[in-house]
Amino acid sequence: MQVNAIASASRGSRIILGLVITLMMGLVVALLANPTPSSPPVKLVNHLLQWEDKSHILNAEQILPQLAVFQPASHKTLNIGYSRSAIWLYGELPSSLDGYWLEISPPRLEKVQFYLLDNQNTIQSTILAGNNYPISSRPVAALNPIFPIKSHGDTIRFLIRVESRSAIHIQPKLWEPLKFRETEAEYKLLLGIFLGSMITIALYAMIHAITLHDRLFLYLSFFICNVILYEISFQGYLYLHFFSDGADWIVRAPGTVGSLANFAALLAWRLLLRIPKEFPFWDIAYKTMMAIMLLCAAGCAFADYFIAAQILNSFSVIINFSWPISVIMAWKRGVPNLTLFTICSALFWFVHILRLMDFYGLRTTGLFISEEALVWALNMDLLLLMIMGLYSRNKTLHQRHMAAQAALIEAQQLKHSQLEQAVTERTQALKTALHTADFDHRLC
Repeated sequence: MQVNAIASASRGSRIILGLVITLMMGLVVALLANPTPSSPPVKLVNHLLQWEDKSHILNAEQILPQLAVFQPASHKTLNIGYSRSAIWLYGELPSSLDGYWLEISPPRLEKVQFYLLDNQNTIQSTILAGNNYPISSRPVAALNPIFPIKSHGDTIRFLIRVESRSAIHIQPKLWEPLKFRETEAEYKLLLGIFLGSMITIALYAMIHAITLHDRLFLYLSFFICNVILYEISFQGYLYLHFFSDGADWIVRAPGTVGSLANFAALLAWRLLLRIPKEFPFWDIAYKTMMAIMLLCAAGCAFADYFIAAQILNSFSVIINFSWPISVIMAWKRGVPNLTLFTICSALFWFVHILRLMDFYGLRTTGLFISEEALVWALNMDLLLLMIMGLYSRNKTLHQRHMAAQAALIEAQQLKHSQLEQAVTERTQALKTALHTADFDHRLC
């Protein structure tokens, strides 16, 4: 029964993997067809002043008299990372931009408070955004906080306060409303293709896990499901579409699910690379990292998220530097069907390193690849890595099936040969006995 299931899985894998690769090609074509918005947003970094309130208790009325201490903002200074401080931004724009939308990303920021000022820097209106507040408090429902700006005189003046337990990497942009919606629709389409591909792979792995009783397929499906949940929570869709009232656990979800995704990845790679049999040292290292990821998941879910998330990121860096080494060692040791997986791992590792450099503000903006394109490159590399992991396991099972068939045929041939030899020997013995009996009868 299981041999038949393996043979059927081998045939079905080509169809499923072909479908997923087709979806990936569609994603690549879509990116190449429109790699940047038709009307690029106005990046406001050079038009902003910045100040850090380390006490995080000052309000807008207390901050406005201190605008003289604000310093020019830059990409580096806005990439603050983890901080308990409140970040204040002050900007002035020409009145010709009246009606534009000011976007503050990423969507994981907890508290984003927008104050529209008049020419005397008096507060005219206040908007509360961030996933700590209900989305109904926003004037525009979108992944990132959107603030329509209006002029009160010749100049548009505004003040923004940002505070969050998650990493603070402020990316302010100015959009024409129609262009924003067009770009948002294109982004959702691409993300839908990516998530659809991941769901297809997860179902494929789950079906194989059930039919073949294979643990690796089960671990891979668990990993992919966590990646899907992580992507939904990390991109803000969990808050936008499912839990729009805002909650503490929405902040905790990316770190918690991300820890579980790392745990599942280590669990799957440990079996795929034959770590327990081939590499005792790496087996200890993998088990240690898996235990740490479970502790990080518990910390992000129940403890101080500000501290737990930093610990998680530190160990994630160690893991992402370690597991490619184990992949290369397994490939050099001769673990079968790892060539394509090793190549994809190296590509994913390179892109992920660039992403980490962006996260820690160590990469010059636009070096090698833009930040937006880098996110999609990382997603596609991850998708390709999953496909190669499934392909490697599927090919290994198919080779085992063919080896089992060859061994069965050889055993049957050997048995047939032995039976034929036994029949020949028995026939010869009977002939000898009859000849002896006939000879004795003649003598009588």
